[in-house]
Amino acid sequence: MINKALFQEMNQLHTEFDRLFDDLGFGRMLDGMLPLVTDRFDVPAINLGEDKDHYYVEAQLPGFDMSQVELSVEQGHLRLAGQRERANADENIRWHRSERGYGSFERIVRLPGDVDAEGVSAEAKDGLLRVTLPKAETAKPKQIEIKIA
Repeated sequence: MINKALFQEMNQLHTEFDRLFDDLGFGRMLDGMLPLVTDRFDVPAINLGEDKDHYYVEAQLPGFDMSQVELSVEQGHLRLAGQRERANADENIRWHRSERGYGSFERIVRLPGDVDAEGVSAEAKDGLLRVTLPKAETAKPKQIEIKIA
């Protein structure tokens, strides 16, 4: 019998490895795209979900000037790139710890299906960027009528 706590820990470890490899860009390299992470910026955490008609991507971007963020959709991928200036740039202060990331980043997320790029919208509030991507008709589920012979 498998210990439930052990199973939960293994599942959490698996999730963390998935996120690590995604953040490092190994999934993107398989698509022929190299990741770009410079300076000291941690790639923003994202959530990706869907309902019947839309895909949704949420990205944590606290402290960003949204005019410094680029968003695009191309060939089944959402590209999110941006830059955050170093917050503690005062030359007179000797910092002992600097954990807040700065610099530029690029994150490319493979979408689960095709989208209608013309209808994509994005809204930022309180450091959270929410992108709504309408599904293309080809990506929506279709009800198939069964004919009885």
